[in-house]
Amino acid sequence: MTVAEPLAEAEPRQSSTSLVQLTSALLVVGALLLITFVRYGQMFEASISAGLINALQISTANVVDTSVIFLPGQRYAGFTVSAGCTATLLVVPFFLVTAGLLSFSRFSLRRSLTALSVVTLLIYVANQARLLLIAGVMRAFGGERGYAISHVFLGTIVSTRGVLFAIVAFVAILVGWRPAGTRRHPPAELSPVG
Repeated sequence: MTVAEPLAEAEPRQSSTSLVQLTSALLVVGALLLITFVRYGQMFEASISAGLINALQISTANVVDTSVIFLPGQRYAGFTVSAGCTATLLVVPFFLVTAGLLSFSRFSLRRSLTALSVVTLLIYVANQARLLLIAGVMRAFGGERGYAISHVFLGTIVSTRGVLFAIVAFVAILVGWRPAGTRRHPPAELSPVG
């Protein structure tokens, strides 16, 4: 064994550490960008919501900046995806937690980024479900009454459950939880020979 051999073994570990540090830094930058440009996230969510309202034929919806306008009855109504109603700001803590976990723990890069991707998707889906619920209830009960019922009561239930489910999924992916009875590797008798 020469002196160069231990150094050669250390190089992949060093580059892996550098990649993790770079990813952590990029996640922090990503979180800051999401906060800084939250309005674009609001506009994106409003566009998706209007598209879903149209596709599901709840009503004919149009987007004006961060607002979704539609005709639930005799009068136009709608909702605005405000900074307090956007999923964009809800995912920011997960970006920062993932960056911290990568920097100060031994969670794998792949598992951490998978958990972040899943939690982000679930939070956006839950928020779109909440917005669709608001539009559907407004159509059924009229603009003002439907908004009061759906936004304050029903929408809060949907978004809270969605975020809680996303948190559980995030943790489950990070720790590598698998349902009882599943195996990580095939049994020895089924393993390929040779």
